[in-house]
Amino acid sequence: MTMTTSSSSSQIHTATTLDPYPPEPAARPAAGLAEAATPAAAGPPGPAAVAEALSFETIPIELLREHFTKWLIETLIQAHFPTEPKPKRAKAANRPPTRKREGPLTDAALPPQQPESPRFTPTAALIESTSAARMAPPADLAQVQSPVAASGLANSPVGVLTVSRIAAPASTDLSIEASASSARPQYVRMGDKSVWLTKPMLRARGWTESAIRDFLPGPEALKPNPRFAVSGAPMPVWRPATVAKAESDPKWRAWLERSLQRRQTTLAALADSPDQEFRTRLELADQAIKDSLVPPTLLESLGPAM
Repeated sequence: MTMTTSSSSSQIHTATTLDPYPPEPAARPAAGLAEAATPAAAGPPGPAAVAEALSFETIPIELLREHFTKWLIETLIQAHFPTEPKPKRAKAANRPPTRKREGPLTDAALPPQQPESPRFTPTAALIESTSAARMAPPADLAQVQSPVAASGLANSPVGVLTVSRIAAPASTDLSIEASASSARPQYVRMGDKSVWLTKPMLRARGWTESAIRDFLPGPEALKPNPRFAVSGAPMPVWRPATVAKAESDPKWRAWLERSLQRRQTTLAALADSPDQEFRTRLELADQAIKDSLVPPTLLESLGPAM
């Protein structure tokens, strides 16, 4: 485009004309040629080239800058110092060798196998002797002969030896029976007219549960309770002589005085009862206890011997 300007004294005229053949723009160099011409293309490739080409001003966020710096340092270190492979762990010297199972459980170790014991196979003679011993009836002690007696029978001129029955001492059986009877009290026989003291009768004489447990032995017999005839609940009973022996102990007397003072009562108040039958039995028991405390006379002591 050309511009023509003419000036005169009166008017200024400006004429604009278009150029029919405008000049072509300069051609852009090729990308490959431009990169070859730049000095950065001849630099080191990889992260170093990125570090030279990418500056921190191009990363606007501070957090991204720190992340980029960390990544660049780790990459350079790994490129310069390659990582070494980890060594394998050494096995223990005293570790027992493991055998693997065959089948799906190949990783499981087998337990140590024990040597098999020889199987016992019974013979026919052993079976017959065992069955005969089971079927034979028990032999009598008088008919059993020991090996010593058999050898003596063979060497004896008479040829006859007898084996005597060995009897246990009579005192052994009596002691066993006495211990069994003392461990488990028996019921009083039907029609027994002897006097027995029950727990209510002992309470009327000042006894308590703790005193019965501390000063008296275990129950010497059992009697059926008339109040519980259907269930048959037994009542523990003691002999008058046993109670008299316990009440003659100075320790029990001292305990009775302290107990009556603590309970603020007397023996007469404890023995008082509206039941006439109970009072009668209590009087009989009191008389039996007094009789057991009186020493026997000369005739009574000599009576059984005569």
